[in-house]
Amino acid sequence: MLMIRNTLLPQSLRKKAVKGPFRASEAEALGVSRTALVRWVEQGMLLRISRGLYSLPGVPISGKESFLEVAIKAPKAVFCLLTALEVHGVSTQLHPSIWIAIEQGDWKPRGMSMDLRVVRFSGKAFREGIEIQPVNGITVRVYSLAKTIADCFRYRNKIGMEVAVEALKEGLRSKKAAPTDIRRFAELRGVSKVLGPYLEAFLG
Repeated sequence: MLMIRNTLLPQSLRKKAVKGPFRASEAEALGVSRTALVRWVEQGMLLRISRGLYSLPGVPISGKESFLEVAIKAPKAVFCLLTALEVHGVSTQLHPSIWIAIEQGDWKPRGMSMDLRVVRFSGKAFREGIEIQPVNGITVRVYSLAKTIADCFRYRNKIGMEVAVEALKEGLRSKKAAPTDIRRFAELRGVSKVLGPYLEAFLG
């Protein structure tokens, strides 16, 4: 029954929606008004994930709705620290907050449906190590694992030294972070003296 009702959506919108969540502005670009979106949500033909973000019922979002919401509403932000560890698959813990980095002077994103933890980086500390990853057709900016490990040592008082050390250990074990890259970012983030001994110990 749900599939039958969804066929009433404009073909251009359905074609986009089957790929994953979409913004109201993207629907408007296809000639769909926001009033129509609200009506289709009320009729059960669409799901409203958060303000300005919609999806087809039953379309898998891989459990990353929060990541997608941030990527859409704060496109200049970069996922960092605990959230970046989750993206890279080296964290076994699920964290209720989403961690992002924004550049000094930028406004903190507002109107999010989740708990957002924001840190501010500047210069190379913000620009270096950014990777672009596609999630359900939406571009996600996240720091590389090597950069994230260095950031974790930098923010060890906020997230815990054990988290930073475990991230380093797992990054090396999985070979997702090269020792040379870790050393480079440790130098950039000013944590070489703290991180260095752990790195040498794990490398044996």
